This record gives sequence, C-alpha cells and structure tokens, in this order.
Amino acid sequence: MKTTAISLLLFLSAGLLSTAPAQDRAQLEHELAVTAYNYAVGCAEREKYDEALEGLTHIPAGRLNQQQLGWVDSLRMKCEIMAGHPAPAHEIPLTESELLEIDDQSAAFVHGIQAYQQGDYATAKSLMTEAIDLDDGPREQVRIEAFFWRGLCEYQLGNWEACCQNMITFNDIKNANTEIQYDALAYYTMGYARMHENKWRHSRINFERYLERQPDKDLKSYRDGEARLKECKALEARSSNSFKKPLNMVPVEANFGEIVAIRESLRKVDKQKSKEEEERAKAIEVWRKWRAPYIQ
Repeated sequence: MKTTAISLLLFLSAGLLSTAPAQDRAQLEHELAVTAYNYAVGCAEREKYDEALEGLTHIPAGRLNQQQLGWVDSLRMKCEIMAGHPAPAHEIPLTESELLEIDDQSAAFVHGIQAYQQGDYATAKSLMTEAIDLDDGPREQVRIEAFFWRGLCEYQLGNWEACCQNMITFNDIKNANTEIQYDALAYYTMGYARMHENKWRHSRINFERYLERQPDKDLKSYRDGEARLKECKALEARSSNSFKKPLNMVPVEANFGEIVAIRESLRKVDKQKSKEEEERAKAIEVWRKWRAPYIQ
C-alpha cells in the first residue's frame, strides 16, 4: 500500500506538471511540496515513520518556506531514529512545547494543589505522593512542600495521625528556602489534628509554635490560633476530654512558594501543545483534500 500511495503521488504530480502552463508550474510545484510535507507530518503523527520518510523524499528542494524546511530536517531525523535507521550525529531540534516541557514532579505538585482547592482531597493526596516519590526530580523545594500539602490532604480526609506525620517530616527536611507561611501553618494544622485526638498538651505546643512563627498578626488564622491556644490550656489544666465545639480550621491559601511560576509554565506548555496539535490537524486535512486514500 505504501509503494502504491507514493506512486500515486508521483503520477498525480507528473500529470499536473506536464499539463500546467509555464507560469503556473512554480505554484503547482509549491503546492505539491506542501502536500507531500503535510503527508509526511500526518504519517509521523500516526507513528508511521517509514511512510513519513517516503513522503519526505518527494518534497522538491526550495519549494517550502524556511520554517517548513526546518521542520523537514527535524522530522527526517526523528523518523530515521524511530524507523530504526542510524541516529544522526547532530542534535535533533526540539519544538517549542518540547523546550517548554515541565518536569513531572512540578506538574504533579501544581495539579495536586488545584485538586485540593477544588475539594478533591483524595486526588490531591495521590498527586502529592507522586511529587514526593519522584525524589530525583529537579526541584527539591517542590518535594519538601509536597509533604506539607499531603499533610493538609490527610487532615481534610480525617486522618489525624497521618496528617501530623507528614507535617513532622516537612519540619525535618525544610530549609532556608521554605516559605515562612508554610513553616507556621504546619504547626497550625497539627494543632487542630491533635485537638481532634483530644491530645491537649500536643495541641497547645503546636499552637504556641504557630503563633511564634506567623509574622502576619492580622490573619484570621492567627486570631483563631490564639483562641484555640486558650482552649487547649484550659482543657490540659483539668485533663478533660469534654471539648465539644466544632473544629473549623481557617482554610490555607496557595499563594506563595513556587506555585505561581510553575503554574504559569504549565499554562505555556498546554497552550503551545494545543497550537501545534491544531496545526497538525489542518495539515492532515489539507492532504486529505488531495484525495490520498492511504491516510486513514
């Protein structure tokens, strides 16, 4: 089928060129070059690398613009590798989206925060675990802060001890680059988790540490922490488990750390990939208009 398809292309090309007026020949050659180019791109998109290479051989030199010629060279090298031909000695150019490609660790981290903000705590926990497990990722700070967010997820899921263990690990590995807000809110969250467990002494200590580390005294969480600290002190003094008030922790907002920068990188990647996919679809459609039955 492949040989027949290429032969059909050559037959159509010869017929069109032989009957075309001289002034239209250059235009037809250009259109046929673009058609062969689109066919090659379409085959490559379908992982038909040998067919893509065949299509590339039928593109007349000098009949494409500079950008297309650059893509031809890049596509030929990629197809040669994928089809099992010897790899070229020089580097294969990357597309813009490949250059922008963000690491898996950062992607899991940002998507985890988005899931958390949408109330999907189980998914957020899974994504934070993924960011943590990719411990050879390029952003050590992401892994550190992923423990904090997984702790928040465990809290929202009612897993008090797991919440505290994640926050303790976060405290153990945090560094000078760790946002002070994370540092403070880790203790705030553990204070609430220990209250749920009726561990008043542990809760008191965590709220004290939160208030010491929180620089913004105007936050709702700071005023709430002061109130909870008083309650824990009173309950600890009389060793009572009679606390009945609802425990509604002030929500933690994700507006610090590397989140904004990583999220912006993800937006650029998604936007560029969508643009490239749209261009590929248009290219394949152009080829189909030339009635090529071998592209399915």
